[in-house]
Amino acid sequence: TFDLSNYIAPHIQYRTWFANGGGNSNPNDTLTVWITNGTETVLIEKINNPKGIWRAANDLEVSAILEPTASMQLVFSTTDLSSSGHVLEAGVDEFLVTGDFISKTNNTIAFSKFTANPNPFTNSILISAEGLQGAQYTVSNVFGQILESGNCTKNASQMELGKTWVPGVYFIKLTDNKAGKLSTMQLIKQ
Repeated sequence: TFDLSNYIAPHIQYRTWFANGGGNSNPNDTLTVWITNGTETVLIEKINNPKGIWRAANDLEVSAILEPTASMQLVFSTTDLSSSGHVLEAGVDEFLVTGDFISKTNNTIAFSKFTANPNPFTNSILISAEGLQGAQYTVSNVFGQILESGNCTKNASQMELGKTWVPGVYFIKLTDNKAGKLSTMQLIKQ
């Protein structure tokens, strides 16, 4: 699952490999690609060309297909029909989300004194902000996949994160719907 709710005109790119041959009849297996936003599911493509080659990258404008949400999934499915005796191979590579990442500003204000120290970090990072008590946080990677989320502890103005994260680039989003606050920040673990 990945989150596209904070993107303007998000695009998804990916490449596929599909090979289907052998057996005692013409190759008849298929690789299907579906996209879902958690409510709607749409078939993107059916691949049945049996040549074993990497196909050119697909570039999907998500909002032209369905509404981008925080519950997006791209589903790749294939089945080797047992009666055919065919050899089937399928693969996916170079998955990428592009588009402008935004902070929604509809009547929202940023958290005051929102800091992350040290940033970049190697072990853990200390997140602090005024009004952190009762807020929610979400941490996602560069692919929009949510890795960690939760509620900030009451009576706390800071929290420690990142001890179990692998090195990489992350984004933290703080939200307090009652107070109308929203802030995002990039975090880097080395």
